[in-house]
Amino acid sequence: VNIPKTCQTFCKKCGKPSATERQGKASLCAQGKRCYDTRATITKKIVLRFECFEPSCSSRRMLAIERGKRFELGRDEKDGIK
Repeated sequence: VNIPKTCQTFCKKCGKPSATERQGKASLCAQGKRCYDTRATITKKIVLRFECFEPSCSSRRMLAIERGKRFELGRDEKDGIK
């Protein structure tokens, strides 16, 4: 569709129809375009949910640690990775 660059449309601020210009072609190197075109990450951020052991306190908090494909809970350091 071929649309002219300028046209007459109603302006709320002026309260009358006035000449308005359409936006130009979007740049390929704008920040929003770069963010939009990035590939999705395969790995998810690992979020740990901590809960207080005290019977009077039932507070919970979340802690995000680094990204990873694999996550094992409760493994000792001395076991090593096999």
